[in-house]
Amino acid sequence: MGSRPGGPARQVPALVGAGMLALVSGCSYGSSSRSPTLTLDQASQRMTANVASVVAGMPVKPRLEPNGGLSSTPCDGGLAGSPTNIRVQPAEGYFLRDVPADRNPEIFASVKEFAAAHGFQPRSSDKSSAAYADHDGFGIQIQESVEGSRGLSLNVSAPSIWPDGTPPPK
Repeated sequence: MGSRPGGPARQVPALVGAGMLALVSGCSYGSSSRSPTLTLDQASQRMTANVASVVAGMPVKPRLEPNGGLSSTPCDGGLAGSPTNIRVQPAEGYFLRDVPADRNPEIFASVKEFAAAHGFQPRSSDKSSAAYADHDGFGIQIQESVEGSRGLSLNVSAPSIWPDGTPPPK
């Protein structure tokens, strides 16, 4: 956690959301854990495109503030920063700034509309959070802070991948 103003309490919603997305799309392996996958760059590009598309459909255009940048959670029991011989699940999150709290329901509705129009299925939903995943394992989640300002965060994730797209030799 950082030492910036607003500190840990401000970061918790997006970090919890990233954890929820990991549960939503998870470290799944599809048909074979030894099959080639997207590369980390390709997964990141698709997540970035998902963020841009979701935000483009919002009735209020937020200012995106990255919450920690791209992360790659190890799936195969490795440690963060390990070589590319483990699968990872990429994810990233953003705080949605400059959105009046009374407009949050409209933002939630726009994310739900995007999800439905682009093949994302609901995975979880409650009054402060909604998560969706598509058939390829990409996830999106909108979350409202339950404390203080009722700020919003948008989190995206990819399915588990080999960072360079190919499994290591046996």
